[in-house]
Amino acid sequence: MSSLPIQMADAVLRKIKEAFPDIQAERRYVASLELKDTKETRIIVVPKDISYERSSRSHNNVQVVVDVALMKKFQKGDAAELDPLCELVESILKLFDSKPLGDALCLKAQNDPIYAQEHYEKWRQFTSLITLTFLCVESIST
Repeated sequence: MSSLPIQMADAVLRKIKEAFPDIQAERRYVASLELKDTKETRIIVVPKDISYERSSRSHNNVQVVVDVALMKKFQKGDAAELDPLCELVESILKLFDSKPLGDALCLKAQNDPIYAQEHYEKWRQFTSLITLTFLCVESIST
């Protein structure tokens, strides 16, 4: 059985693939791609963080954080080209915000930055980062 962050990242990936089957999405350990690989819209899902907090004698609250990066090399960088990417990012946020995913609940869906200005200026690439925070309740065996 894989670790909880990996399980959650895989669940996020499955949900994204179901919702957006025409977009190439994969799980990695780093949200990075070669520029030549972003000619088409790409989504990278990365397990990021886990924390445990005792909620009772028999349970822990477990917060798992998963990052979702959306990347696309653009040509002109105008509204006609970039607005649909911003809309896609927002659709992904809404796909998870305050919704259950398996036994977990998405507590927070954040998009910061909406796009990385450095990538825009340096590589003509739209890069957006979504951070999803999930709450899982885990039984403590005694």
